Amino acid sequence: MSEQATPAPKPQHELDVLYARLAERNAHLFPGRLQVPRAARTCVKGPAALEREIQAFERFRRRHEGRRRVLWTVLDACSPSEPEWEGVVWIRHASGLKERVPIRQHPALQAAVPGTGQLADLNEAGTAIFEQFVRPRLTPEQVRSALKVGYGRTCVHRMTALRDHPFTPGVREFYELRTEYSVSALTPRTGQHAPAKYCRFTCTQTTTRVQRRGRDLLLIQGGQVRNVKYGRFDPAGLTPEVCRGLQALAWELARETCCAGELAQLREAFAPEDQPRTTERLGPFLFAVQHPDYLNVPALIEHVQLSARREYRAWLRRRPGATTLLRELCGSLPRGVRPLLARLDVLTLAASLHRSGMRSPDLKAQVLNAYAPALREHRCGPPFDARWYVELAGGEQQAARRLIRTFREGHAVSGLALLLGDTERLWQDVQAAQPGYRPGRDQLDPLALHDHLARLHTRIRTENRPIPSGTDGRLSHLDADLPHAARGTLHFRRARETHDLIHVSETLHNCVSSYAGAAIRGEVVIVVARDGRGTPVYCLEVRGRAVHQFKRDRNQGLRDQTDLAAAFGYLRQARLGIRTHDLASLCHHPGLPQAAVSIPEPEPDDLPF
Repeated sequence: MSEQATPAPKPQHELDVLYARLAERNAHLFPGRLQVPRAARTCVKGPAALEREIQAFERFRRRHEGRRRVLWTVLDACSPSEPEWEGVVWIRHASGLKERVPIRQHPALQAAVPGTGQLADLNEAGTAIFEQFVRPRLTPEQVRSALKVGYGRTCVHRMTALRDHPFTPGVREFYELRTEYSVSALTPRTGQHAPAKYCRFTCTQTTTRVQRRGRDLLLIQGGQVRNVKYGRFDPAGLTPEVCRGLQALAWELARETCCAGELAQLREAFAPEDQPRTTERLGPFLFAVQHPDYLNVPALIEHVQLSARREYRAWLRRRPGATTLLRELCGSLPRGVRPLLARLDVLTLAASLHRSGMRSPDLKAQVLNAYAPALREHRCGPPFDARWYVELAGGEQQAARRLIRTFREGHAVSGLALLLGDTERLWQDVQAAQPGYRPGRDQLDPLALHDHLARLHTRIRTENRPIPSGTDGRLSHLDADLPHAARGTLHFRRARETHDLIHVSETLHNCVSSYAGAAIRGEVVIVVARDGRGTPVYCLEVRGRAVHQFKRDRNQGLRDQTDLAAAFGYLRQARLGIRTHDLASLCHHPGLPQAAVSIPEPEPDDLPF
């Protein structure tokens, strides 16, 4: 009988071989452990350890989940499949289950819109809906905490505290924790508004922190960290509680870093410490805590906070004192002008004069004294540069005299800055077209210079083309000289050039210059009535054998008897009919042929000059 074949050994994995070798090598270290089964070596916690783990888990769950409220809302049920529904009540129970309760007819839905909040905060309509549809589905404990929410966020919990930082020594902080609830009826896939079929309740918790680290005040909000110690931030996104916390931290910093005199000056400028600051005054207060010397010239604080980003970064690199910054902005000023610089508009004017090349302290003081008592304080932009105007006016003395005259007429700094900015652009265009042009002396006041350059600029940009109807002999009957009771002799003449229309448009304050294209094409004839000095008095639009417009200054019609008499005389002599409401009172005059009188209904295209 042959020998029985021995089975071949199973191939072992390389890791198993290595593990076996390691176990043999370390067998002398643990002689009894190799004989104990693996299941017997499993660690089993005792009852006390298990109880501690359960309690820790419960604390973690309560801390992260909070108290589960019952949320409910009332939405309009605009569902084609359920046309008899007027509304629907959605209830999210404490367990997370959502329940939909349709409302078919209820007078509360038509009386008023239910409010938001707990039961005590609801109006009559919300209370009636809650009592009928929500209360029967809740326990007494859930009724006390039930919350009515809406599309907007409803804040139900706010926690604030001013404390030492729990982990970082030497850091003080104020924090605000807000818990807000809202509801949405937009379906997640299509984004459609379907309140009858879908509703989602959302809980949002936001934390806002303000920390004082040394001299820095850090605002931590929305995942961003900003240093607001100089007050350059928008306080509109902060709640009043955060503003009060920021103010309290700033006063703590002031008591640590400021001397007694500076603290007294801060209290005098910004009222007692316990009085809350408004959002407009919070920024200057934070800046004054960092630089109390700027309180001697309060307008400097607003100037730094309202400066452009580039200028503010330059100020941050140097951080000059109040006296140094005032000298850099305004140059040399007499001591008597210092009280006027408490206003930002006066400081802006002084800086603008210095930037424009006006170096004389006495001239700057004269301009500031002429401006400050004449106008109230108002908001204005950054300082402007008007060196071109000082050179055009003939030097700083002539420019100062004209600016004083302008301020006495009631013009503010902001209006002057806009006026000089527009005038500079007009002056550059005029210089490019006519390099040697210089305005007259009577046209160098800022307002007069602007109006003069605006008229000249229009003529430069518009080509002066002849109007054929102005020299056509067949239309000579439109030229006439008629007496006027108030203005002597009126000269009715046809416009011959497009620049004539521009002059009439500027004098009578209308837009007859826009009729230049139609006049050149012969579609319309423009007749202008001038007095003996050449000043336009009336402007007429003639089409065919009828007058379609007969206007005075600012597109006004003829109303008094003197104007009507002049119009009647011209219509008779020129043998023209009436096709305008401006001469409606002459329609039944016996001196005019009634066949030529026809007043149509106004149409959208019938626009005045």
